[in-house]
Amino acid sequence: MVTLQAIELAALGFRVIVFDLSGTGDSEGEFGDALWEHWLEDVDTIIGWVKATGSARCSVLGIRMGGLLAVEASALGARNVDGIVLWHPCTNGRAFLQQFLRLRMARSVISGQGVAAESVADLQRRLGAGESLEIAGYDLSPRMASAIQQRSLQSVASSNLPQVRWMDLTADSAAPLPAGTTATVEKWRELAIPVTASAVVGPPFWSLQEITVVPGLLSATTETFRVV
Repeated sequence: MVTLQAIELAALGFRVIVFDLSGTGDSEGEFGDALWEHWLEDVDTIIGWVKATGSARCSVLGIRMGGLLAVEASALGARNVDGIVLWHPCTNGRAFLQQFLRLRMARSVISGQGVAAESVADLQRRLGAGESLEIAGYDLSPRMASAIQQRSLQSVASSNLPQVRWMDLTADSAAPLPAGTTATVEKWRELAIPVTASAVVGPPFWSLQEITVVPGLLSATTETFRVV
């Protein structure tokens, strides 16, 4: 989805940068050594480079937890982000971390190992005691886990955020936006943050085993970038 979106925007003349955060993908370091603070610096560095190499305006696209990161980096704001697009962002880091920990429990059930030995509370206590955990092939450090669960879209936002276009995915076009989305949007509007939120019909592509494309999300995002 990220690659397809980048290609579509580039074909329209946009300058698009797709990058891997420290400790992920082709970037240096291991995930277990990554720090949230480093990721904020990564985003700031990329935005600064874009501005320094001739782009008058710069917008960012954040997906799931990357949406929370994009908002916080933009709120810190030294580089003057001009627009933010969010794809089904995580509204609450604590809830996201619990979902991530459940991946380890699910793997234990599938493999037949440790079925009764672990719970989310057990795993959180181990992280709190300073132990790193292997989850879905990644080493999650206590420091990263703590940083994630301390954050929410309400807590990291500030009144200096630019225009935000928030798009959630839904299976039913008639369904209301999730409660977490509605609560966050209302809070942001109290801070005078210019935000619009809507739903796009499509599956949660980031969590599916097979590569899945949501054409409606791509087209809606392209139209958004035309105006942010």
